[in-house]
Amino acid sequence: SIKKAIRRLAEEQVKTVKPLINSGDFKRAAMQYEQIKELFPEHRSRELSKQQVRLSNGGPIEEKLAAAQAYYKKGHLSQPDDKNALSAYQFVLNLDADIIPAQMGFKKVLNDLVGMAHKQFRRGKIEQAYEMLANVMSIDSSFEQAIILQRKFNQSNARLADLTKYVERAEKFIVEGQLYAPEDKNAYVI
Repeated sequence: SIKKAIRRLAEEQVKTVKPLINSGDFKRAAMQYEQIKELFPEHRSRELSKQQVRLSNGGPIEEKLAAAQAYYKKGHLSQPDDKNALSAYQFVLNLDADIIPAQMGFKKVLNDLVGMAHKQFRRGKIEQAYEMLANVMSIDSSFEQAIILQRKFNQSNARLADLTKYVERAEKFIVEGQLYAPEDKNAYVI
């Protein structure tokens, strides 16, 4: 029937709004939404209502995305509190978890923080590195790059523990005067 065809056409048009919102293009999404309302004034659907609600968050989302980008450019990744890229992206994702620029920005900030932790670790600033990594893990414990770095930290700690045992055994042999003898139990063999 004609009514079904019009409804199907309207629903196809409604489906075009979601990807525009997800991409953060609220201006085009609003224009598309208004065009649907104009072309299909009688059309009502759950999806149309859902997209209308998402559109109503467009202003705050666009503002926070712009703020997040500005904070990122200034190097304010996770500090100061509430005036940093990470918290701005989190705000957007709390409003609408499907906003792709916020998802990508959030991951980029986490990746940068993991990179900074790794750099601190390579410089020998172990406590700072652990602190930075713990911060990332507290935000997203499933973040792959953080998990990889955590494994590296754990492997490094295990190697350090092994070396410490060998050094302690060697020191014990030195104190006991066993530098080169007996054959299997001396500081030199270790």
